Amino acid sequence: MIDVIMTLKWTDKRVARLLPDGMDSMTLSDKESQIKIWLPGVEITNRDIRKNELISTSVLITREGEVTKVERANVVCKQKYDLTGFPFDEQTLMTKIASTKYMLSEVVLEADTSDGVSGLREGLFKGEIYQPRDPAFETSTFEDVDGALKKSRGVLNIRVARLPDKYWQQHLVPSFLVIAISWGVFYFPYIGPFITPRLALSILALLSFTNLDLKMSAQLPDGAPYNWNDLFNSSVQMCMFSTIILNIFTEVCFHQLKVEDLAKAVNHECKIILPFASVCTLSLILGNAGEHGALSLETANIISKIILFGVIGSYMAYTAHRCNVGIAAQRRKEVAAAAAAKALP
Repeated sequence: MIDVIMTLKWTDKRVARLLPDGMDSMTLSDKESQIKIWLPGVEITNRDIRKNELISTSVLITREGEVTKVERANVVCKQKYDLTGFPFDEQTLMTKIASTKYMLSEVVLEADTSDGVSGLREGLFKGEIYQPRDPAFETSTFEDVDGALKKSRGVLNIRVARLPDKYWQQHLVPSFLVIAISWGVFYFPYIGPFITPRLALSILALLSFTNLDLKMSAQLPDGAPYNWNDLFNSSVQMCMFSTIILNIFTEVCFHQLKVEDLAKAVNHECKIILPFASVCTLSLILGNAGEHGALSLETANIISKIILFGVIGSYMAYTAHRCNVGIAAQRRKEVAAAAAAKALP
């Protein structure tokens, strides 16, 4: 939604006859101008239906035939946002104008690029999620040909970037806290009463983050493309899932397979492996997020998966091999102990 002031200027020598003797200029109301002089019929064309509230209109005519129409309106403009870079996206907000009556061969618009003619009011984006970026605005005209419809259109482009402050406060900081809490399962002691708390903590952490993910995704419209927020959330979920899997693995090794030394070793190693993989993956994503990052979304998606699956997958494969070796050694000890027991008189 925009509060816009549109200024139109043209020359029409016929308006001079409307001026009384002794007057060099005169201001007409909107209704008077529609009756007495020719108007180009220029309006904001990308407005939503019945979302154009006209606040004021005045038309100034001079004895030289110059006509200046100044119109102020509150308008809701229709435009699709490119949300691939969300929540670090940048948008170009367009306000398009054109004659609703005359074609390209009858009325041609030309942007006035003089200093101070077009611009943004100071404080326009105060309290908004977007803030202007340099250059903040640009005016231009173009010829729009769509079959038999041929129009001369003017465009005001306002360039804005989303402020990341609220995203950090509402999503990133809680996400970091939840994933750090999930690592706490590896600091619980290896005794029977703590089996359930260890598993419950890792699962509850994943469920808590899923609620954060759903809350943030609800801010986007249906059909929003895959974006940086989705990549960050999926990476955090995979890190937490790895925590759950490794926690279950250590519990099985300790309580079921009786490879207690291996279970304790893996438990201590996970205190380093999981934070290392998570920090590397999330730093890669956040360090390249947005339109000005060194990596594109697709490239960052591939590299982050390689890092995460490479580190966690390689470690899990190595740990599974150690588990097999430990089980074999445990069986050899049991066989040796049984043989020694039989050899006793």
